[in-house]
Amino acid sequence: MRRVVVTGIGLLTSIGHNKLLTWDNLVKCKSGIKKINTFDISDLPCKIAGYISHNQDEADFYDQTIHLDTKEVKRNDRFIQYGLVAAKMAIEDAEIETLNEQEKLKVGISVGSGIGGLETIYEGSLKVDEKGPRKLSPFFIPSSLVNLLSGQRGLISYFEKNQILNNLQKDELLLINQNRDLDLKNSLLSDNLDLDYVETLIRER
Repeated sequence: MRRVVVTGIGLLTSIGHNKLLTWDNLVKCKSGIKKINTFDISDLPCKIAGYISHNQDEADFYDQTIHLDTKEVKRNDRFIQYGLVAAKMAIEDAEIETLNEQEKLKVGISVGSGIGGLETIYEGSLKVDEKGPRKLSPFFIPSSLVNLLSGQRGLISYFEKNQILNNLQKDELLLINQNRDLDLKNSLLSDNLDLDYVETLIRER
């Protein structure tokens, strides 16, 4: 068995939206169990759960707009959203975003999840039944499969983006900076282009 060292932690839990708040509530023996209010529970024998609340009227609610833009929220099931945010927190906590380019190439992602996007699967099945398959979002599969958390571009490109930019020539960087080379921008860098970093590379070259 190989020994590992945990160097960064990112937590989204029913008792806190980051590691500090979660730990503080944990040592205070605060419970994250509460009555379910996100769907109809009238016919269910169990009416409580430990879940991440998005209700701003509740204590320790999680504000997803702090970490994700509207497009990411719409395209991804909640388990992917939570995973991306927690991973980003862990990366920042471990300070591995400051790794050099060679070290970043050695970074991998391993995710453990029970089953994936059940909420998306459930809502998708209802939509197909009520309105037909043509109304099903093209993002249904990538937003629900369990292995798509680790495969999301937003997480992987966190390490890859600057490496791609570093391999470009100065004239290519100038085109991207002026938004003329849109094919290269869209195909390689998605919507998360760091123009400040592009300008830094241009000045260095």
